[in-house]
Amino acid sequence: MRDLGAGLQEWSAEGAKFALCVVVETWGSSPRPIGSAMAVRESGAFLGSVSGGCVESEVVHEAVQCLKKGDLRELVYEGIEPGQLWKAGLTCGGRVRIQVAPFSSSPDQRSLLSRALAERLPFQLVLCGEAGAAEWTVESDSDDEGSAGLAEPSVTIQSSGIRIRYPTPERLIIVGGGQIARHLIPMAREIGFEVLLVDPRSAFAEPSAYPSAPDHVSAKPPAEALGALTLTASDFAVVLAHDPKIDDPALEALLPSKVRYVGALGSRKTQDERRERLRSRGLEESDIARIHGPVGLDIGAKSPAEIALSILAEIVSVRRKALP
Repeated sequence: MRDLGAGLQEWSAEGAKFALCVVVETWGSSPRPIGSAMAVRESGAFLGSVSGGCVESEVVHEAVQCLKKGDLRELVYEGIEPGQLWKAGLTCGGRVRIQVAPFSSSPDQRSLLSRALAERLPFQLVLCGEAGAAEWTVESDSDDEGSAGLAEPSVTIQSSGIRIRYPTPERLIIVGGGQIARHLIPMAREIGFEVLLVDPRSAFAEPSAYPSAPDHVSAKPPAEALGALTLTASDFAVVLAHDPKIDDPALEALLPSKVRYVGALGSRKTQDERRERLRSRGLEESDIARIHGPVGLDIGAKSPAEIALSILAEIVSVRRKALP
């Protein structure tokens, strides 16, 4: 859903009507998780994905008809057999339920959705009303503490309607640019992280230095940059500068926070020296123990790309609760 942000802002500015097609239930090996969404205009132009390509063309057709007739549509797609070449379905063999309805034409509703997507705010997408008058609306979700650490949307289906909760999106904070960051940034973005790069060194804080630019860059000192953020359990951080003047202030800000993962580059000797410095600066032992270092899963990584891969593998292990 959050990947629709820029496109929906543009459509809303044009006053365009659009339908939202949202995955509300999955069974088995579904290609897209609950909360995945497509937005479709009457012209057939669309944003997003609900199946990775398996049923998109039919969903677009249904959404266009939904807009023209003003009705509500529930689509269920199942796995297809090898001989069913022209049947719309999931080649992965799973099953998915997609709810299609117009999104509210209210300027306030469109502004609220655009703001939630642009500013990483938690929100709820709600579908209620009788067929022929039902539409998706959006509500603010102020109870973000309840969704701390909840990485993915959750859905509640009742007789009165459908409510999908989108928690604060996950963010990867990289402190220290360079070769490892060059590889880590696109990998992290590919699996859904919003990426913030923090580096007070101007050469490393230049977005053009990265083939895939981070979503946000701060050239402020880490203590200042991190101090300005609201850090939650939806945040993950890795410290890669390999310079105590940058790494230590960053760790001082990150370790006592709610950030879910804190990794730090360096050998075991470097980690021991770093921990001693942090003790001398007054950090609690329980906070220091949170450091994942040497950072990354031990896969024998040597090159910057391999190290980036090992870091992301460890982050995913924490994200999916395979590691503490």
